[in-house]
This record gives sequence, C-alpha cells and structure tokens, in this order.
Amino acid sequence: MLSRALHFTLWPAAKVCAVWAVAIANLIYCTPAAAGVPDIRVLIDEAPRVLIEGENSDLHISSTSGKKVKPGKEATVTAKEGGLVINGRDVGKRIEITNRQGRYRMGQRTLRGTLSIIWIEPRKLIVVNKLPIEKYLVGLLGSELIPSWPLPTLMAQAVAARTYAMARIRKTRHQTLPLPYDIASTVQAQVYHGAHREDQRLRQAVRKTKGQVLTQNGRLISAYYHSCCGGRTERAENVWSGEAGPPPIDDRYCERSPKRNWSFKISHRDLAHVLQSQGLINGPISSIATTIHSNSPRTDMVLIEDREGLKMIRATKLRRLIGYNKIKSTWFEIKTKGHDVVFTGRGHGHGVGLCQWGAKGMAEAGFSYRKILRHYYPNARISMAY
Repeated sequence: MLSRALHFTLWPAAKVCAVWAVAIANLIYCTPAAAGVPDIRVLIDEAPRVLIEGENSDLHISSTSGKKVKPGKEATVTAKEGGLVINGRDVGKRIEITNRQGRYRMGQRTLRGTLSIIWIEPRKLIVVNKLPIEKYLVGLLGSELIPSWPLPTLMAQAVAARTYAMARIRKTRHQTLPLPYDIASTVQAQVYHGAHREDQRLRQAVRKTKGQVLTQNGRLISAYYHSCCGGRTERAENVWSGEAGPPPIDDRYCERSPKRNWSFKISHRDLAHVLQSQGLINGPISSIATTIHSNSPRTDMVLIEDREGLKMIRATKLRRLIGYNKIKSTWFEIKTKGHDVVFTGRGHGHGVGLCQWGAKGMAEAGFSYRKILRHYYPNARISMAY
C-alpha cells in the first residue's frame, strides 16, 4: 500500500480521486468493482455423513491432502477420526467437489456452483456451497417467498436479501479468524433451499435489481426482514442486544396476512419441563406473567414463579426454546386456562425491517419496489454494489 501511494504524486488529481473512490467502494462492498458479481459461501449442512450426486455428469473431487479420488456419479463422504473418508478411502480434512454441469443433488436439494466438504470433528462435517450471489438470490427468493407474489414484492426482497448477504460477506471475511462460510441457509440467517426453488419470475426480480443494495452514509445497512410484523415493526436492539437497524414503523399493509394473528397452547407441565431442562426454573410453575418493552408493544420479559421465587426469561429466548413456529413472535399475551398456558399473539418473525406480507400488500396497492423499500428502510437509499 505504501509503495502504491508514493506513485500517486505522479498522477493527475482526477485519477487519484478515481482510484480512492474505487478503493473506498471495495471496502464497503467487499468486492472489486471490476470483478463483477461476487461469490457467496453458504453453509448447507452439518452432519456425520452426506451423499452428493452429480447431475448428468461425473463429480470431480480434489483433496487438500493431495490424495486423488476417482471421478464418479456420486460420493458418500463420512467424518471419521482425523478426517474425511470416501468409500473407505482417507481423503484429508477438506475436499472440493465440481462437475461439468455445476449442479448437484444432496437429499431433496439441488445446488449450483461448487461444494466444499470440511471435517470438523470425528462425527461432524460441514457442506459449504460456493456460487455467484445473483444465482444464490434466485433460489433464496423461492425459499423465502411465493413466486406468484407481485413482482415489486419480489424485487424489494431481492434488494434486501442482497444487502444482508453482502454485509455478511464483509463481516465474515474480515474477522480475525475467518469462517469457512459467509452465511447459513436457515431462518437464523436467510433461508436457502437450493436451485430447485428457482423460477422465471424470481430470475426476473433478481435480474431487474442486479447489484442493488441499501446503504446509509455510504455503508451497507442491516437489511433485516421477516414474514409478518402484525401492524408495527420492531427495533433491532429489542431483539439483538446492541444491534442497530431501521426505525420501527406502523404498517397497515399486512392486515390481510394469514400470519397476522396466532395462538399457541402448552401445558404447565410441558412448559416447566422445557425450562427446567435449560436450568431456568426449578420445579412446577405457580404463576406466569409478562412485561413489554418501554418503546414497543412486544414482550420483553416473561415472569415465572417457581418454588424458589420469581424468574425472568427474555421473550426472544423463550421463542427459541419453545420453537419459532409455535411462539411465532414476541408480540404476545399469556393467559392460564386450567392446566394450560395460552399464548395469543400477532405477527410472525422478529419484526425488524421489511415485512414480507406488508410488502405484498403494498405491491397490490400499486407501490413500486423502491417505495416499498423506502417504507421499511426510511433512512436508506439504493446504491450499486457492482
């Protein structure tokens, strides 16, 4: 960097400015402007064994240990003591799988790009799928939304998901100890089931927004999104301590969502069993109540009285322990009915950022994808990442 900087004094001022503009953009977006579409590394699976099948062509497997593996239509990879094994043959701790078609079958999934299988421990390996981010987004949209939804909704989701993915790339690759992947494929990050979820309308939504991301003051924002806000979005810091995000807004556009209202019933005994297994309470539950955030209608703490007295449990933690598809959001009330505890709530998901059902409602009301994004991310603007 120093030697390169010394040469700047010999260049025209305009050229120096242009070089620094590109350098700054690269720091923000983590990909050289001239390099085109970046790749993303997606964590697909963690398991003791996986079966990878080539789609219409042989798999080519290279090992970091230098050991050669004969090409074939499929490969069963197992984590054993000290490394990976394919058909009884030791192949080291990491292998790369490619084929001429660049498509693979793994269980019910179809995947594009290349696959890395990495040994973690004697009974655990991970599968990482590397592919261009634009191709990843097409499969992601098919995993997150229904392809028949209005095009502006799909386009708004594509921009938000691209922003989130680019921010993850930047974070993981600049850590002191970089991870072997950028993002997970579950609800903990962005849901990605694979290439079999692709659709022509989804390709159109990604193509029409190619390279577009959301920024504030020249930096990628935290473009969180969720299924249904229930009428008001949430502050990020109420979900993840210390995290920044878009400001909360009132939102009437998800009124017709089937996920707007929900209820869940669990017995006192079953709830106590879950909480006792985590060391959060001791003994049966004698009473249960809630407190809400001072700046939000959502529940902050669940107050439970057991034989030792009052215990306080974060509502976000209770959701995770009971199940995200049972307690669908933290916007809930609790009542006891006989031997049962009944949760009655609104919305589905953490509530931060774009509401997918609200974005659908806005598109049906005639709003463009740009106006949808401005509604849910009022302090952001659309910028080009590449």
